[in-house]
Amino acid sequence: TENFHVKIVSSGTPKRAAVNFMKEHNADLAVVMTPAKESIKDFFHSSFTNYLASHAPCDLFMIRQN
Repeated sequence: TENFHVKIVSSGTPKRAAVNFMKEHNADLAVVMTPAKESIKDFFHSSFTNYLASHAPCDLFMIRQN
């Protein structure tokens, strides 16, 4: 539909670029895929997901890759 958009953003600071993109486009939801983690300590968190969780101006749906 016209209300659904996919955009790939490349940046030297992807955390900030992602948040800025969400703000600029008044995003309602961001779907984010994050890489698989080896240790149980890192399974639920990464610096990217932590940054988005605390700075994103919209809801997040985070998918952990296997």
